[in-house]
Amino acid sequence: MPDGSIDCIITDPPYPYEFIEVWTKLSRFAKRVLKPNGYCIAYSGQMNLPEVIKRMNEHLNYYWTFSLIHTGSRQLINGRNLFCGWKPILVFQNGFKKLDKPFDDFIMGTGIEKTHHKWQQAELELKHLIDNFTKEGDVIMEPFAGGATTIIAALKLNRNIIAAEIDETSYNVSKQRISEWKS
Repeated sequence: MPDGSIDCIITDPPYPYEFIEVWTKLSRFAKRVLKPNGYCIAYSGQMNLPEVIKRMNEHLNYYWTFSLIHTGSRQLINGRNLFCGWKPILVFQNGFKKLDKPFDDFIMGTGIEKTHHKWQQAELELKHLIDNFTKEGDVIMEPFAGGATTIIAALKLNRNIIAAEIDETSYNVSKQRISEWKS
C-alpha cells in the first residue's frame, strides 16, 4: 500500500488477548497508509480495551469511542460474570480534524448477522459508519475482511475499497459474496 493513500480504515480485528499484537501492527500500518486526518475505525471487545487503546495510541490520535448497542441476545462474559449489552467501536485519526456534521456516538444494533463469518458485523451498522466518516469516491481499507460485509457496505455506498483476508476459507466466502452482489 502506498503511503498516505487511504481515506479510512474500517475493520474488526480479533478480540482475544492472543491477538493483542495485531493492534500495534494496525496502528503502525494505519499511520503509514492513512491520508492526513484519515480515520481508523475498529470494533473491539471489552476485556482488553485498555491495552487496545494503548496500542492504537502508539501511532494514531484517539478521536472517540462509539457504542454499538446490542439488540436481542446479549453475550455472557464469563471472565467477569456480566452480560454485555454493547460493543466499543474505536475511532482513531492520523492527525485531527473534526467531522463535518454531528451525529450520535451510539449505534443501535440491527441484530446478529453471522451468515458469512462467525465474527461478522451487521451491514446496516457499517453503513452508518461509512456514511458518516467517508464520502463517495473515498478509499476504504479493510485488513480483516472476514465475510466481506464491510466490502459490500462500501460498494453499496459508492466507496472504493481495498481488503485483505488471511484465512483461505473466509477469502473464498468473501470472493463468492462479492461476485453474487455484482451480478
